[in-house]
Amino acid sequence: MRLVELVNPKVFHRGFERSMEYGPYTLVATPGYFRYGQKFGEPSDQFRIEARKGRVMVGWVNFENIDDNLEALDLHIDPKHRRKGIATAMYKFAKELGNNIAPSSKQTAMGKLFWNKDHSQ
Repeated sequence: MRLVELVNPKVFHRGFERSMEYGPYTLVATPGYFRYGQKFGEPSDQFRIEARKGRVMVGWVNFENIDDNLEALDLHIDPKHRRKGIATAMYKFAKELGNNIAPSSKQTAMGKLFWNKDHSQ
């Protein structure tokens, strides 16, 4: 019997939305992509956090649940907004929502540098 859940199952369901301010940015967490024809009430396979400045999306990270950990499928920050801590803030936000994050098995070289610098603890 598992006493502690490592991934918050609520983040994968329709209607879930949380936001937080990060400087001039707003981070918005929602379920990710729903498959075409997916029945209402079935959870998404993904969880997404977007970074917005005003009404403009400047970045995102998509996670999926792999072995009771969130792993990033992809992460993008608009070049004009990089090196401002947005990606790190999105990962911290995902953790604050009750999720454990593990390094993706599909990490790029940049992804490995990002993980080793900010998230390997």
